[in-house]
Amino acid sequence: MRIRRHHHQLPSLTTAALPDLIFTVLFFFMIVTHLRERDVKVQYQTPQGTQLTTAEGKDNTIYIYVAPSRDGSGHILQVNNRVVPPSQLAATLANEVAAMPETDNRQPRTAILSADKHTDMATIINIKQLLKSNGVQRIHYAANAATPYRQP
Repeated sequence: MRIRRHHHQLPSLTTAALPDLIFTVLFFFMIVTHLRERDVKVQYQTPQGTQLTTAEGKDNTIYIYVAPSRDGSGHILQVNNRVVPPSQLAATLANEVAAMPETDNRQPRTAILSADKHTDMATIINIKQLLKSNGVQRIHYAANAATPYRQP
């Protein structure tokens, strides 16, 4: 008695759905990826803090970066994405606050101040007074966590 073996061919893999799958994955990554909204153009060392919280509601927010100048004569200031000389800081802050949408009590105008750890307090106080005179209700100071932060 002879036994014949049947050779079955495997069906070929269809690649018709492959472009749909690739575009779906691409679309997914485009949706979940957070793009950086502003580029930091100044180099600074953030001070360390012990009791830090996270800022909420970043819609009406001005980001201010303060770094020492390379020659050590003063400071380099960046407001949002623009580097401004210290003499034009007041006008730049007034323009940025005027460009913000009208606020209500739920979302007050906010500034996040990221200053170098060697920045003198006179500069910080000057920036704070300029912000308050332009109607900014909240000022947050950026710092690195020396210990894990706690939520309020």
